[in-house]
Amino acid sequence: MWQYNRYVSHADSRTNFKYIAKVEKNGETRYFYTQPEYDKYLNGTKKKFTFSGFMKSVIGIIKKTPIDEAVVASAKQIKKSIAFINKASKQTVSDIKKRITPPPKEAPRPAPRYSRFEKAEEKIAKERKYFKKITLPNGVRYFYTDKEYRSYLKRAEYQKNEPDFMKNVQERLDIPDEDMDMAQVNEKYPDGIEYQKNCVNSTTAYELRRRGYDVEAAANTKGYYMKEIKNWFKDPKINTLSKKDSKNTKAIIKSILEDSGPDSRGYLGVQWEGGGGHSLVYEVNSDKQITIRDCQTNLYVNMSELATSITRLEHVRTDNLELKKEVLKLVTTN
Repeated sequence: MWQYNRYVSHADSRTNFKYIAKVEKNGETRYFYTQPEYDKYLNGTKKKFTFSGFMKSVIGIIKKTPIDEAVVASAKQIKKSIAFINKASKQTVSDIKKRITPPPKEAPRPAPRYSRFEKAEEKIAKERKYFKKITLPNGVRYFYTDKEYRSYLKRAEYQKNEPDFMKNVQERLDIPDEDMDMAQVNEKYPDGIEYQKNCVNSTTAYELRRRGYDVEAAANTKGYYMKEIKNWFKDPKINTLSKKDSKNTKAIIKSILEDSGPDSRGYLGVQWEGGGGHSLVYEVNSDKQITIRDCQTNLYVNMSELATSITRLEHVRTDNLELKKEVLKLVTTN
């Protein structure tokens, strides 16, 4: 049945709606009130119905019909509302796309200060006053501070006495540098939650990098307790401070220096006041000054601010401990 059938009985008497064509077919009468409707019938095609198109047709009829001005104004308002809804829906889609688009990754980390000492670097070394020069199978190395040289000797000692399971791990050729080691421990931090819950892996990767191994922190989503360090190092000594001492900077410094001494480093495990915990690195230099590093996020940590945020602190010296094979599960090798 045609949609106009309900008007058939009185179409001829509707003076306010003047039709432009009248078609009788199969005993039924059909009236056409607009040229597009009639053209569509003649062409035998059916245009896809759209609400906006329908409203345009209605408004077109209203414009040609002497109807109350309030009705015309209402139709115009409907047209404006439709335009507003279309615009708002497009804006909403745009906003959603912006929200689901991942944030840009952080800027690339700086390149190592030293890689391999080839001809250009040898020229620079000659122009600068270096502290020490040694010849190795892979080239000449220059050291500009006593600290760099001592770090290198300690690293060489590790590798000379390394266990068999570490012999296949790639060794690094650059000069030891604590800041660069920290920066390269967890470069995938922005990539996902598995690199944002791997603090113990990051702490461990830093320890291995300081020993001269080219490793990074592996992904992880499970938490660890400090006591599990015995799975990765032989005979670790865990020092646990009371809640009172954990909030006292002087007590923390005293405990670390009594256990570790100059030129040492280790794990620092803390429990936050709001719940949960975190693994950090502490380092003691030759002047007994302590540096705390968050290797997971590549940040320095202020000890005083840390003390006000925790309920418990534990520390373990690691630079003097032998490795266990399980330690390789916490890192990825390059």
